[in-house]
Parts: sequence; structure tokens; C-alpha cells
Amino acid sequence: MFFATLKTVAGQVLMLYLISLIGFVTDKLGVFRQADAKRVIDLLFNIVLPIAIIYTFMTMAYTPDHVRGILLAFVCAFATHLVGGVLGQLCFRHRSPMERGVYRYGMLFSNASFLALPLALAVIGAEGVFYCSVYVAVFNVVAFTYGIYEISGRQK
Repeated sequence: MFFATLKTVAGQVLMLYLISLIGFVTDKLGVFRQADAKRVIDLLFNIVLPIAIIYTFMTMAYTPDHVRGILLAFVCAFATHLVGGVLGQLCFRHRSPMERGVYRYGMLFSNASFLALPLALAVIGAEGVFYCSVYVAVFNVVAFTYGIYEISGRQK
């Protein structure tokens, strides 16, 4: 079971690297420009990911275990960001305010929105997307509130 899961994760990460390589090569050849990349990212972030999350929530059976699981996922997501924020405060306190914000943001926020959901779908299935979407929701709220506050040098 462990090696099968590891193989699945490795395959998904390899696919991500291949997609990145294709993007790099097409950019260097002038086939795919930065404006095109922005449109693809906007399409994924604003249309594809929300549809995947909504579809998962619509098709999941709501049981007491799922409700407890969602509450636990919320608690774990907030705890993860809280611990990351505290570690960021400790690790970068001797930097200038602008540097601190950038380093803390980089330490606290991952690429969870793009990587977590496809990986959860491949490894765990629809139930993985169900729980992982809770993390992504918390991630987005924290990134667009506290993250912006940090990266702006703590200016209100």
C-alpha cells in the first residue's frame, strides 16, 4: 500500500515537472508567452478548481464522519498556518520589515492551491479533494489577509 501510494505521488510530481518543462521550452521558443500563462492560471484558479471543489461537495455523502473530518481539517489547516506564522516570526525577526514580510510569506504559504487538489484526487480520490479543499479554503483566506499584511511590510 505504501509503495503504491508513493508511486502515485511520484508519478503526479513527475507529471508536474514535465508540464513545467513544456512551459519553459515553449516560453523560450516564443510559442507560449507570459500573458498566455496568466490566462491559463486564471482559468485554473477561477474556473477549474472551483468546479472540482463544488463537484466534490455535491457528490459526497454527508455522514457524521465527514462532518467531523471537515471540522478536523479546518482545525489542522488553521494550526498549520499558525505554527508556520510563529516560525516565520522567530526565524526572520532580524531582517528589515519588507524582507521579513517576503520571507515570512514564502515560509508560510505553499503552492497548495495548484498541487494539493490534483495530488489528493490521484492518491485518495474524491474524498481527498473533499478534505483538501478545506485546507485550500483556509489557505486562501489566510494568504489574502495575513499574507498581504505581511508582504506589505505590515502596513494597514
